Amino acid sequence: MKHFTNLILLVLVFTTLQSSLAQDATFTQAFAAPLTLNPALSGSFDGKLRLTSVYHNQWADQLDNPISSYAASMDLRFPLGRFKANKQNALGFGLLVLTDRTPGVRMNSNMLNVGGAFHKSLNLKNTQFLSVGIQFGVLQRSISYQTIYFPDQFNGTDGYNQISAEDLPENNFAVGDFSAGIVYQASNKNNLGLYTGISFHHINNPNSSFYRSEQFGNVNLSLPTRYGAFIAARLPFGNAVQMLPRLNLGYQNNRLDANMGTTFRFIIDKYNGTALHIGSWLQADFDQESNPDFNYLVGMLGIEYSNVLFGFSRDFSLQPINIVRKTWEVSVAYLGNYDDELVLCPKF
Repeated sequence: MKHFTNLILLVLVFTTLQSSLAQDATFTQAFAAPLTLNPALSGSFDGKLRLTSVYHNQWADQLDNPISSYAASMDLRFPLGRFKANKQNALGFGLLVLTDRTPGVRMNSNMLNVGGAFHKSLNLKNTQFLSVGIQFGVLQRSISYQTIYFPDQFNGTDGYNQISAEDLPENNFAVGDFSAGIVYQASNKNNLGLYTGISFHHINNPNSSFYRSEQFGNVNLSLPTRYGAFIAARLPFGNAVQMLPRLNLGYQNNRLDANMGTTFRFIIDKYNGTALHIGSWLQADFDQESNPDFNYLVGMLGIEYSNVLFGFSRDFSLQPINIVRKTWEVSVAYLGNYDDELVLCPKF
């Protein structure tokens, strides 16, 4: 039965690739993986160093080895002016590692990106910034044939140990990738903040086909560009509570997905940097006729202590038929040489 399941997964994978229906891995806690969200967020924080990691686990109630995605990043911020008479522009540099794993056939997508951003201060108080960023990287994909068994490998009695005559393409390739983005951020002395941006991923439409050799027809399966947009805010209620609403949109391959909702940040100890984040949001897809399909209600809990942030989220299905819906996500972030909270990328 396991061999049959793996064979079905292989057929689905290649059918998906040939139909160009592949979608990028996305994270529920989008701002916990800022460099996957928008290249202009490199160095978009009040400090000198930021380390982030996010793990996304999907279909855990249906598969022994669930589909999983993992992102880790490091970015640095270098101010370009230290005197109040000068606008404090800044440069950001970032490194992003992204892995997406499919069980059974062991199909892996790995991405290594390096990028940078220029943060232009729009006023002398440094409360408004316009950021432009780019990312260059390598996308590597592989699939394991060692776990796949075909009918002609059956020995007729007790196992699949014969040599298969199936003609399969190379199972490993790498291509270059390019992304860009723009972000606007603003805040004031009352801690009110606004963040919005647009991004363009896979601008060069790299060939994502395994059938890239002359033997298999030189198939050019262009990875569709993913267009992203987000808007988020920080709304203070007194000195101890902040409301953090957000809307995050992604469009790729004629599919629009949206995350919309809010979290609340409860400041427990301002001097020690201790805070609690609680919130929820909806995940929805829109078809070509703009009809919404609400898939998940997400619950999120975050803990902020000093320079470290921990986040956990769980997706609850809103579909009448719940076949494979168990999804959860954890995130950890560290901010080094943290300064203040005047203009800061949203959390989680």
